[in-house]
Amino acid sequence: MQQHAYSRTSAMFSIFLPALLICVFFLWSLYTLMSAGPEPLAVLGVYTLPILMLSSITGLNQPTNIMISEDELKIGAFGRWHTYAVSDIKGKLFLKPYPHIGKVYVRVGPARIFGGRYWISSEMSEYKQLVQSLQSLATCDEKEDAAK
Repeated sequence: MQQHAYSRTSAMFSIFLPALLICVFFLWSLYTLMSAGPEPLAVLGVYTLPILMLSSITGLNQPTNIMISEDELKIGAFGRWHTYAVSDIKGKLFLKPYPHIGKVYVRVGPARIFGGRYWISSEMSEYKQLVQSLQSLATCDEKEDAAK
């Protein structure tokens, strides 16, 4: 089993701190809206920040841990895990590298509202091996296709 994770410092500054700032800005927007009236920035915050919080926490779009075994792919953050059977996602994984920002966009299976879309940063442990493993899951073997 391959296990990949961020260092504590990387996870803190790139995942947990932004999530905390989203929550703080949402509370500020709510307070401003209730006390000062419909300020444009407060209204924007009240409407958009809950979606960002749900996407971050429920959708796990910035995972802190990824585990790959022969049978399953597990992606986790915030104490939650999305688990995929390798047999179900073989050939249904999409990777798009963004080398200029040091990230890879990963989409697992069909599009869903929450989950299935992840950003993996080059700061994750054994990043190159992780990307190679994901690419091998993304491409179907011609022999496997012929066997089906």
